[in-house]
Amino acid sequence: MRIMLPGTVKEMSTIIAVCSGNFCLMAADSRMVVNSDNAGWEVYSDDAKKIFKIGNVLFGVIGKLWKDEVMTAPFVGYNNMNIYNALDILEKYAMDNILHIYDYPRNYILCGQESDGKYIIVVLKFNAEKHGFDREVYRPPEEYDKAYVLALPPSLADRMEYFNKLLEREINASKSTDEMKNRLTNLIRKIGKEDVQHTVGGKIQCIVI
Repeated sequence: MRIMLPGTVKEMSTIIAVCSGNFCLMAADSRMVVNSDNAGWEVYSDDAKKIFKIGNVLFGVIGKLWKDEVMTAPFVGYNNMNIYNALDILEKYAMDNILHIYDYPRNYILCGQESDGKYIIVVLKFNAEKHGFDREVYRPPEEYDKAYVLALPPSLADRMEYFNKLLEREINASKSTDEMKNRLTNLIRKIGKEDVQHTVGGKIQCIVI
């Protein structure tokens, strides 16, 4: 995640979301960097939260932010949301308070239950052409009991297929959510080691519902 200071216009976080019929998990790194005219990226913090539990919904932020921005601000005053309530609230907040004012792309990942009790992942993805958001929904397919989403920084975009294969392998090898948390933590650490721009790092956060 990169914070917005004068002249800073880059993006992204490493976030993994996994869901099955009875749980949803998110894992993320916690590095925040700023752009330096002299030295490229500089670490601003290695303890920046990028994923949150808001009621019965998991919520992750992918993209740029302002130095003092509070990531959970869209949900202040809201309780007992389902995933579709959260998407509506978040999209309106982003349009009114972020895109409308700052005009830069940002994506979000949310996990929660549908009305039938099954968990899904939804990516709220910035669409530059319409200057708004599209919703990409991921449900576990019948032949595979889990769905997953991986977000990587631009420096690793050409390795997305490789890391997706590693992610699928770690998910399949996990016999419990605790084991999956450990495996995904180690995978994010591996991603950080292969990020030549050093934008991935810090503590690894995992949340399960």
